[in-house]
This record gives sequence, structure tokens and C-alpha cells, in this order.
Amino acid sequence: MRQAVPQYIVGKYSVDVESFEKMVLPMLQWKTEHSMQSELENVTSQEEDKEDCVGAVKAMKGEVLVIDEIGKMELFSDRFKDRVASLFGIHQSHEENRGVLLATIPVSKPTPKENPLLLALRQKPNCKLFQVCTS
Repeated sequence: MRQAVPQYIVGKYSVDVESFEKMVLPMLQWKTEHSMQSELENVTSQEEDKEDCVGAVKAMKGEVLVIDEIGKMELFSDRFKDRVASLFGIHQSHEENRGVLLATIPVSKPTPKENPLLLALRQKPNCKLFQVCTS
């Protein structure tokens, strides 16, 4: 039987966009207080611990959403790009932000051929870029 030729390839890796979207897109959202409390039900069985945790959740002013990474492979997905743009408020007058959004992007100088999402993230006034080195 002949195998299908992958539509997207980066180096020696093929990218299954449909599987990527099924796995990643549900995670790219801010949690509601209700969903955090539901997760707490699975974390602790002691009633007093639950009350402390629920109180901490209610006291939180925001949360941290981490995207590692927005790279070549991930950018084959239009739905992923749309979701990230929405989280950062790229094409809207406001952001979906309810906390801190931390994302890694490729280190490159902006060029006219750069992916529009990456270019928009680099130029967004409230985005701070830090270059991380291994030294």
C-alpha cells in the first residue's frame, strides 16, 4: 500500500495539521473560574484544602497562558494563527487577555516576507520581546 505524501514538511518532520489542531486549540483559552474549580475537584480530596484552593482561585487577578512555541510547524495551521491573533488582540480593538500571555517566537529580524502574525506580535506596543541565550 502506498503512503500519502505529507502536505507540510519542516526538515525531516511532517506536520499533521488536523491532529495538531485537535490537540492544541482546546488548550489555547483562558480558564473560567468554574473550570478552575472543576479542576480543583480532581486535585484534592480534603474539604479544608478545597476551600483554601477555591479561595485562592477567586483571589487571582489573572492567569498565565504559555505558548511554546509559535514556529514554522505551528504556523501551517490557520486556525492556530487565528486563535493566537485573537488572544493577543491582533485584529480586534481589544485583547481577550485575562492575565499574562507568554509565547516563544523564532529569533529573526522582521522582513517583508515574515509571517504576518509574527510581524504583528513583534510590532505590538504592549508585547515585550526578550532574547533568551544559552550562555
